[in-house]
Amino acid sequence: MFRMRRSRSRHSTDPDCQTDDKHKKDFDLEVVRRGFADCLTEDGTVKLREYLDAFTELSRLFKLAGKIFRIIAKDLDHRIATIRRYMSSEVDGDRYVTVQSMLEYEIGHNIAHKNGRCQSGTRTLLRLQMALEFTIDFLKELSQCHDQTNVRRIASTVYKRTLAKHQSTSTRRLAAGVVIFLPKRRRLIESLCKQEPDQVLVLIGQVVQVATPVYEKVDELYRSKDLLDKP
Repeated sequence: MFRMRRSRSRHSTDPDCQTDDKHKKDFDLEVVRRGFADCLTEDGTVKLREYLDAFTELSRLFKLAGKIFRIIAKDLDHRIATIRRYMSSEVDGDRYVTVQSMLEYEIGHNIAHKNGRCQSGTRTLLRLQMALEFTIDFLKELSQCHDQTNVRRIASTVYKRTLAKHQSTSTRRLAAGVVIFLPKRRRLIESLCKQEPDQVLVLIGQVVQVATPVYEKVDELYRSKDLLDKP
């Protein structure tokens, strides 16, 4: 999923490994909630623009968590930009309005499995889906723990049962080094989130509630077309 490079710093006291105080309390869970709430229609259509809007804000969370987490944000931004580029194409941008239309178009033109520098929208979205599975599981666990819980333990446990399944041994080792810099729950919420802590906990539950059916619907679409094993 994420291609992580080794950080020059090996110490938690390094300022690069701390939260970005300059822009702290800037992450808006309401933007994430609204994006996922709006992207799934009653008939099961998944709208790409709203899906990506939610992910754009999630990427900002990783940026705010400190420089060491920006390797994750950079990967997300790259994948978001890839799909947005297809959406803005004057030639076939209208084929990238929904997940359904994108899959139909790329499968029909035999480009769904395209990899390399010009990765297909199908493959790119699948990577975002892997990140969404982690995000939903992580937020669910975060909402159920107490303020003094070490978030790094939650992140490590959730990572092992989600993203780690899709990554190499070297990437898993680097991920283990990244999560050790996460603070306790209260500190994480107070230092990163725009809303007050009590409101954040409510929003976390709402995000999980609206993001889960989105994840499940996209997973269903990929599974029905035998695309889940093409990361």
